[in-house]
Amino acid sequence: MAASAASGAAETFGADPARPGADGPGAAQAPTRERILAAASEVFATEGFDGATVRDICARAGANVAAVNYHFRDKRGLYRMVLQAWQAEAEALFPLDDVDPDAPVPERFRRFYRAMLRRLFRSAGSLERSHGRARVWLGELLRGGGMQESPESQENYRVMDEQMRPLVQAALGPVEGQRLRDAVDASLAQIVIYFVGFVSAPQAFSCLLSREGELERMADRMTQFALGGLRAMKENDNAHV
Repeated sequence: MAASAASGAAETFGADPARPGADGPGAAQAPTRERILAAASEVFATEGFDGATVRDICARAGANVAAVNYHFRDKRGLYRMVLQAWQAEAEALFPLDDVDPDAPVPERFRRFYRAMLRRLFRSAGSLERSHGRARVWLGELLRGGGMQESPESQENYRVMDEQMRPLVQAALGPVEGQRLRDAVDASLAQIVIYFVGFVSAPQAFSCLLSREGELERMADRMTQFALGGLRAMKENDNAHV
């Protein structure tokens, strides 16, 4: 699905030898496909899908407009490849599956939230670039049919869901069905809150993240709220047994 395509995108995009605006022979010598991907990443992050034009992207990349059709079929194909490249870059930098399953439950939650926050704020190399990418992802969710029409957004949620389920079950004990679904969604909702907050108020987050250790404190607070909520769910369930 999108994950396999994303890994392929990472091979050509991750090194980013021709990031738009860079000077020197590397930018001129990079293969056309890489230059277009690097340029498209910057243009889409700044202008969004609707505001970006193939002509602007190719001008940045020093490529012919026809090269987009050759390598990516059309603007939408290029856009999807950029989204997949962003996914692959974030996954490579801040993996979610390196948490020891035998670690204490609070530590497993803390590491999950910390990795997700790092993906949100740090995977693009700067807070400004990260904000641009977050705006694009939010636009993707708000466009037309939302997540149902965005394979890349579906893949993002699938990965988070897959990692959160065992954490919730470790905190609650044996739970399945709608009860598990509710607990997982509630635990993931905190990430959505930070995501939307970052898009809408980037300056506030810039100030927050300038403080030493603030990202760690965010992860700690998210962990406390998640475990507190799950503990209340468990106590409520026990009270009705």
